[in-house]
Amino acid sequence: GHGELWAHIERMESRGRDASRERLTLYKRSTLPLVVPLLALIGLPVGVRWKSPYLTTVFIVLVVWALQRLGDHGAASWGPETMAAFPFLFVLLLGTVLFGRWVHR
Repeated sequence: GHGELWAHIERMESRGRDASRERLTLYKRSTLPLVVPLLALIGLPVGVRWKSPYLTTVFIVLVVWALQRLGDHGAASWGPETMAAFPFLFVLLLGTVLFGRWVHR
């Protein structure tokens, strides 16, 4: 669980090793579950506004997946906190824009 991963991170860092990827994994355990309900909520305005909501949904999920993969490679340079937050912030921003346009319609 989280405790084992934290202990592993502390051992790595105490030996002077970079634990950015491990920290990213730990942070994604919190941020990615937050993305799921937001994606479900995004489905409401997407389903109402687009004629092919399934294609839009697939595109959104692929963008989230790509951001996760970029995070895996950018954790050491950009920081694990930032890279773990990217998919969540993207979905949050997208949801805000889509709901804002949907409500004002």
